[in-house]
Amino acid sequence: MSRQALPVSRRTIPVLLTALLALLLTAPAAQAAPGDNLAVDDPFSSSRTQWWRDGRFGMFIHFGVYAQYKGVYGTCRDAEWIKRNCSIPWSDYEAKAAAFNPTQFDAQAIVNAAKAAGQKYIVITSKHHDGFSMWPTAVNDWDIADRSGFSRDILGELKTAADAAGIKFGLYYSIWDWHDPDAQPGSTTYQNYLTRMYAQLKELKDRYDPALFWFDGEWEAPWNDRHGEDLERYMRGLAPNAIINNRVGTRQVVDGDYGTPEQFIPDGPPVGQPWESCMTMNGTWGYAQWDTNYKSVSTLTRNLIGIAANSGVFLLNIGPTDTGAVPQPQLDRLAAMGDWLRVNGPAVHGAGHTRWSTSRRGAWSAGPRTRCTRRCTPGPRPVSPCACPRAPGSPAPACSARRRRSPSPPSRAGTT
Repeated sequence: MSRQALPVSRRTIPVLLTALLALLLTAPAAQAAPGDNLAVDDPFSSSRTQWWRDGRFGMFIHFGVYAQYKGVYGTCRDAEWIKRNCSIPWSDYEAKAAAFNPTQFDAQAIVNAAKAAGQKYIVITSKHHDGFSMWPTAVNDWDIADRSGFSRDILGELKTAADAAGIKFGLYYSIWDWHDPDAQPGSTTYQNYLTRMYAQLKELKDRYDPALFWFDGEWEAPWNDRHGEDLERYMRGLAPNAIINNRVGTRQVVDGDYGTPEQFIPDGPPVGQPWESCMTMNGTWGYAQWDTNYKSVSTLTRNLIGIAANSGVFLLNIGPTDTGAVPQPQLDRLAAMGDWLRVNGPAVHGAGHTRWSTSRRGAWSAGPRTRCTRRCTPGPRPVSPCACPRAPGSPAPACSARRRRSPSPPSRAGTT
């Protein structure tokens, strides 16, 4: 049976349009498909960054040929930048590298110190600005195996010890390279250096499989935004589960997974990008025998508290000596912070920002003096999810807000 078209008059059209509009307005709203309008790998919520966001506290290690100078070259004083800032000739610096023999580097002892301190990850310099590789790279011969004759793989030792202790292992890598002639400002062969840099990063991934890559030295030309975008794209393909800091690019909010405020603590929670505050215990990153101006345990612990209270992460540095041993004042401070965390750890690990604070009299109030953290745990959701804090002693079925006590510096660490 054939269909015949029904005649439609001009008067009928407005009626049909009105009916269609009413149907659309009364129809149930379409449900968004899973993933609509959602960043699937947002570092604020990604499972890839969960361990880092929960850990809140890590160990930074600056160690390399520069430790040989113990912070002094003639009348000039410096540490990890001593080659450049004290104008040391390459012939002298390479001679120091030949004498580099850090036999007292004890990966197990360092990992034990980190674990006792409550640190959840370790980041060590694989290559600083001097270009010296702390692993036996096949890309060039400016490395610990070829130039020093020191046969141990200290990065491998640290990785093995960290894995066994349940501590995440990360590697620092400097984009800036003072030693490679193709990497210098004005170079017309910069791409040759970049090819070697990519090859080294692949070596590090294949050899050590770090959970985190900590880039640095991105501010020096000829490095630019495009180089940063290319490197981050390469790293995402090379190590898709690794966390990457924003110095992979030029520290824009879209670069890497998190920001890297250095030697200061932001005064509020993350905006646009998570952050990790990296700081020294004294005034230098690398070892300098003369730098004994250590922060007190109270200061270091309050720094950790303030960072956790703003949902930040604290990366605290140690600088082994020329022999590889960790200075005792640094070990003492780590031990004292660990003593505090053994009692108050839940206020840091897995905790985060809350707008609440305690006044000088101890009363709960909202304000800029952030002196408490929020920690959400599985359980029945309250009327206002994670509406922390509650006053001490009151029930909190899904959250707990903990007042943090200021630590008393143990006498063994001393204060300055």
